[in-house]
Amino acid sequence: MARILRSKRASKLSDLLTSFVTLFLFVSLTACGSSSGGGSGDGGGSTTGPVTGLTVTPGDGENQLAWDAVEGAASYTVYWEVATASRTSGLVADCSGDRFEGITGTGYTHTGLTNGTGYRYGVTAVDGDGNEGECGGGGVTSVPGATASGCTDRTATNYNPNATQDDGSCVYPVPGDTTPPTTTVALAEVSNTSTTWTGSARINEAGTGYCTALTSGSPAPTAVEVKANSNANKAGTGGSIAMTANVTATCTVTGLTAATTYDFYFVARDVSRNLQRNAAVSGPVTSTIGSATVTSQLVHGVSTDTIAWLVAKTDTNSTGYCVAVPQGSAAPTVAQIAAGTGGAIVGTGGTVALTADTSGFCTVTGLTASTAYDLYFVAKNASNIFQLAAGSLLNKSTTAAQGAAPAGMVAILGGCFMMGDNFAEGDAEEFPVHPVCLSSYFMDTTEVTQDAHTTWDDPGVTNRDSTFAAYAFPAGADCGGLATTCPAESVDWTNASAFCVFNGKRLPTEAEWEYAARERGLVVRYGTGADAIDCTTANGWLGVGGFAPCVGGGATAPVGATGVYAPNGLGLYQMSGNVFEWVGDYYDEVYYWSSPVTNPENTTVAARGVTRGGSWFNFSVDLRASLRNSALLTTQSSVIGFRCASN
Repeated sequence: MARILRSKRASKLSDLLTSFVTLFLFVSLTACGSSSGGGSGDGGGSTTGPVTGLTVTPGDGENQLAWDAVEGAASYTVYWEVATASRTSGLVADCSGDRFEGITGTGYTHTGLTNGTGYRYGVTAVDGDGNEGECGGGGVTSVPGATASGCTDRTATNYNPNATQDDGSCVYPVPGDTTPPTTTVALAEVSNTSTTWTGSARINEAGTGYCTALTSGSPAPTAVEVKANSNANKAGTGGSIAMTANVTATCTVTGLTAATTYDFYFVARDVSRNLQRNAAVSGPVTSTIGSATVTSQLVHGVSTDTIAWLVAKTDTNSTGYCVAVPQGSAAPTVAQIAAGTGGAIVGTGGTVALTADTSGFCTVTGLTASTAYDLYFVAKNASNIFQLAAGSLLNKSTTAAQGAAPAGMVAILGGCFMMGDNFAEGDAEEFPVHPVCLSSYFMDTTEVTQDAHTTWDDPGVTNRDSTFAAYAFPAGADCGGLATTCPAESVDWTNASAFCVFNGKRLPTEAEWEYAARERGLVVRYGTGADAIDCTTANGWLGVGGFAPCVGGGATAPVGATGVYAPNGLGLYQMSGNVFEWVGDYYDEVYYWSSPVTNPENTTVAARGVTRGGSWFNFSVDLRASLRNSALLTTQSSVIGFRCASN
């Protein structure tokens, strides 16, 4: 018997096929008039016209050539020579010099050139018989480069002042390439006892990176000062690194003073020796060496409870400390909070190990019920430095009201738990396991019955909810047709929600459902309060060997005390098995990654809703309390029912 499948998001990757045309370039030193492929011998029988429109664009060690198309040309030959003062003509006149043959198209890239050197070019058209036409047609094309005679030519177009006297000589960048490299930098963690800072950096082209530190608040250094580590306010010893294009590397500053605040800067120089011109491109990146940054909020406290929880987060791996004092008492010091003693501290202060940027709980126990408290929290990072900002301490009351449960419902005391698959047995949608804190609420002790739903939805129609007949199950298999005890099924999400609202209730949230199934967040697998499950504790496909229905033929079982299954520790019946139960949340497979801590509920409208708890049709793996199932909101199925909740 196959289990009900959960919906998964799918993605499809399309492969793009790129075709490349290879240009075969042939270099020859023969004269222009010679045929390259069995021509007329004197080169004068060509049917192609002269080449016109020849242009040359200089680049980094290369020139880009382009010309106008010639009618009848099967290919082109490019002639070139180094432009010297002694030769001012000749190449266009007789097409002498080096050449590249067999060029298709109307362009060519001449690579491997010497920057700062001039070149002349001529182009001829070659017809289908290999006959070469007239040379050039556009005159002599000269590409002068920058010169650096004796480092005195400071007016050259491409001169870069940031590269002056590099390696003992004047350096000029490639003609036309004066664009600074693009850089990105991330600040690495620094402890208060450290005198070294390490940052990760990336450049979009090969080059050298330079990093430096200035005392916090100093004016930003120039790019040259960062490179030379020469600013008057610089601290420590600036680092340098060789960088490969688009590969992250680390740059380290050493010799800093412990427990001091610095601003860190990074610039890069590409292979053309262009420095990053804007020192603030990657920053300034400021690091306060020392205290952890802490955020916290009160997440639970009710009048009948003697425990208070806080959820906290730090930006470094830390140990958190929380305490309670009677409301209105003087705030404890950081040291008193960490020690859990002194001042007006009551109960037993808690500690919690915190991972960087991940929320965790800190719990204070031994409080007095129906008493108001102020809760405080601090953190100490791996370098034993406490959170120093007193303003981050929390001041909230624990008191909250909770009335008696209405008939047919159970009062569920609010609290905090780690929601999701704590056993690492489920699907991706059950992760990450994350902190959730809920206010107190009420929940129906049983799934809504057919009798209750039919009377509201369609008075006078007997057992309208059941669709078992369509599955050809044994007669009376749906609880023997007893509408007063059979769970309502074949009810879509909208109908179930409307029923609850009509009765002054609502569908429970997904978090409320799991918290209740796990008996206020206990780390247990099933809604029975246990880590094992079989036909004596739940209705599912749990029979012989785990591959047979618990109810003959496979069907629903009576709900509540009329059934054969005991409630969990909160008095809730059949939180695992019998029928899946609609909850109020819309379905989002990755909702746990952005779920808020306090009273989460996904209200972003979607086509699918969430169902929980598994059904008579499912194996044990789908009866787990953390399992998230989804169905279209319009689904009406004999495996899906519901129960209601209220505030």
